[in-house]
Amino acid sequence: MKKTIRTLISLLVIILLSACAGEPCTEELIKKKTQELTEKMSKLAMTDPSKLTTLTTKMMTIGQQVSGDDLDAQCEAMDEIIDEIDAA
Repeated sequence: MKKTIRTLISLLVIILLSACAGEPCTEELIKKKTQELTEKMSKLAMTDPSKLTTLTTKMMTIGQQVSGDDLDAQCEAMDEIIDEIDAA
């Protein structure tokens, strides 16, 4: 189960890596937000796996909509998911 969750988190982070608000979005900021998202999703997997499943679907949808070269859209997508995890 842990391996599956870890794999799922990695996949989702990769999808959104190709995603930040408030300051200019840079690759460095995306890396920072990716780390934050990975940590939060790992915690969520242990405390509320059903919420993780819901977020997984949402992340995949957002990941498909975000262009790989639009850094601002990537940052916004990451912020949206992080905010949703924080609200859980």
